[in-house]
Amino acid sequence: RLSFDGSASRPVWSRDGHRVAYTRQVGRHVDARFISPDGDTKADSLLALPMLEIWEVLFAPNGRSMLVRTVGGPGGRDVWLASLDSLAPLHPLLTTPANEVAPALSPDGRWLAYVSDESGHDEVYVRSFPDMERRYQVSRDGGAEPVWSPRGGELFYRSGPLLMAAEIRVATAFD
Repeated sequence: RLSFDGSASRPVWSRDGHRVAYTRQVGRHVDARFISPDGDTKADSLLALPMLEIWEVLFAPNGRSMLVRTVGGPGGRDVWLASLDSLAPLHPLLTTPANEVAPALSPDGRWLAYVSDESGHDEVYVRSFPDMERRYQVSRDGGAEPVWSPRGGELFYRSGPLLMAAEIRVATAFD
């Protein structure tokens, strides 16, 4: 057991494998924390946002930034980019009136899969990362919980009780 400081959830390894990040809830306060996997040290604060609740962190392949999923922002559930190198403010990635959840970065760090309810129901989308300029809808009849294959050639997601696999090709364009 690593955490003893409130309700801990959504653990994720740092890119270097030396720490585990997780979200922690104490009462109504939610923040993100780091801890060594050997359990010998206390958890350090990674990120606290007074106006937003942090529900998930995900490290970018560059090892210098992370994606942060929040509740309470402009669209309710949003995704931001935060620097690990500085105390710079969060940069909005997905902060639309819709809810955006379940961010998943491709292994090469060039694509961000996520779920949005912008169409009225949850669907899986992919955007170019970090510029976020190109957007592609992957699921057609609902989708949740996208996960990239280790080599990035497939994107898995749930559609109701089914597990779906979408082949991804990005040689010249996203297909």
